[in-house]
Amino acid sequence: MTMYLFGNLDEVDGQRESLEAGATILRRFALQDDRVLFSAVDGVVAQAPG
Repeated sequence: MTMYLFGNLDEVDGQRESLEAGATILRRFALQDDRVLFSAVDGVVAQAPG
């Protein structure tokens, strides 16, 4: 199964994609906060053991 997480979002049908019971991809849900989210991920990665 191939899914586009960061590809051209205009070509994606719908904004929700069910993966499994209790798991859903919410496309475009966090785009307005992407810089904050990536910064938070960078902070976690920086603290992770090498």
